[in-house]
Amino acid sequence: VVELGAILARPAPVRARLAAIAAYVAGLAEAERAVVRMALRDALLSAERRQRLFARFAQGHIPMLFATIAAAQRGGELVEAPTAMVMFMAAVAVIGAQLVLGDLPLPGVPAGPERLDAALALLFDGIGRRG
Repeated sequence: VVELGAILARPAPVRARLAAIAAYVAGLAEAERAVVRMALRDALLSAERRQRLFARFAQGHIPMLFATIAAAQRGGELVEAPTAMVMFMAAVAVIGAQLVLGDLPLPGVPAGPERLDAALALLFDGIGRRG
């Protein structure tokens, strides 16, 4: 939690801070990744365990990331809609994918930092056509 708090407290654009968090998560040691995967597995298999995990994370990671997103919305760095909670869920999905997928080679998916760049482009730029 300390490392994530330090990253989120940096005086940098929200995109840069989320990129730093995703890079931090992607760089976790295998033992740390295994602990996170076990917690995710437990959360998927047990409603009781999911509630306990959420209550625990509600004291650290979740409110810090949510507050960062909400502040970026208020400051005009992010659009006002969808809600901060929807943006939070999208950010968690993108950052969490870096943890779950790791260096797994997938057809059509770039490796290493390019994978993170592509994921963040999706998060910040969306999948819809502009014009």
